[in-house]
Amino acid sequence: MAAYPSDQKTPARPSQAYNELLESIYDSATHPEAFEYFLKKLCAFTQSGSANLSTVNVSEGCFVGGWIYGFKKEDLALYMEENLINQDPIAQKIMSSPPGQFIAIRKIIDWESFKQETIYKRWVEPQDIIDSAGCMIKSEGSIQTTLFIQRKTAQGPFTDEEVHFLNSLVPHIQRSVSLYLRLAAKDMANQTLPNVLDALATPTILLDSRGLVKHVNTTAQAFMTQRGWISIENNLLTSSVKELRNRFNSFLMTNAAYIHAEQGSGQSVIHTQVGGEHLAFCMQQVDAAPGSGTNGGALLFIHHQEQWIDERKVPVIAELFHLTPAEARVALLLAQGMSIEAIANYLQRQNTTVRTQLKSVFSKTGTNSQGQLVSLLLTSPVFLT
Repeated sequence: MAAYPSDQKTPARPSQAYNELLESIYDSATHPEAFEYFLKKLCAFTQSGSANLSTVNVSEGCFVGGWIYGFKKEDLALYMEENLINQDPIAQKIMSSPPGQFIAIRKIIDWESFKQETIYKRWVEPQDIIDSAGCMIKSEGSIQTTLFIQRKTAQGPFTDEEVHFLNSLVPHIQRSVSLYLRLAAKDMANQTLPNVLDALATPTILLDSRGLVKHVNTTAQAFMTQRGWISIENNLLTSSVKELRNRFNSFLMTNAAYIHAEQGSGQSVIHTQVGGEHLAFCMQQVDAAPGSGTNGGALLFIHHQEQWIDERKVPVIAELFHLTPAEARVALLLAQGMSIEAIANYLQRQNTTVRTQLKSVFSKTGTNSQGQLVSLLLTSPVFLT
């Protein structure tokens, strides 16, 4: 650990790295990268591989949002989709502990026995994690803000001295998180966005940077009332359909974190079928008010997925993105949840033809993947009006 003499309980005060770390804690409240900026500094100072400052829904035992550093999106998605939090000893310990104290996983488990667990084989070993330390930063009923730091084998386990040092940072982190939340609430109150969203015909939900619901437009309220299987509880999006609820949690955590971190677009759309109804949930980042320094959160759009092509949309897509009618049809069907094979069958074309047209669509729209393209289309005027 940088500037951390073995005979002291706090880093040497003249240390520039330590001063920068403290500054990053408070700067994160207004920094464009928010707490990802602090996590970068924290990992560098503590010689750790990754860290996450996350919002946890305690009642359902899952992460729903926050900031990350050092994780690959696919690894985070695996953790969420396989619900590994329920097998994670450090996460379970922190969720049941009072705020303010870091705990290292090697202090509460037998590491050799832990190697036999599924989470070790699926999550810990593939990422070469040798230790993890966690702390409850803030608790608000069923909503918790937690901080976890992971180390790889080459970096070694956390020492008692290092855990003591992490505890010295907690009051600073708590103050900065509280400041951030106050600024974000003020920014949200000053926005006219909720009024704009109420004018949309598309069911739309506004989320803050922690994954909490801040506004549900009129159409989305009607959508939820009519169906009953999707609702808002304690400012969290949930569903009575267990599989869909798990997908929501994974979707919100992986996409919200990476949208704010700007670590690649990836798949920001999920397709599902409930009660015979085909739907798509699409997430898009919201910019904060200029000068506020806060993350604006994200918008979640809910789209009906037709199983036939709406020819009225074809010329609109073609004109908007400078596509040929054939390319516009392929793009439209992809946005409606069809696979390459299904599109080829529907249009009575060869798979290779559809892939060639799709490649041209990528080039013309500036996208690099099906997920990026679908997200672009579903948040365009074609679907929102």
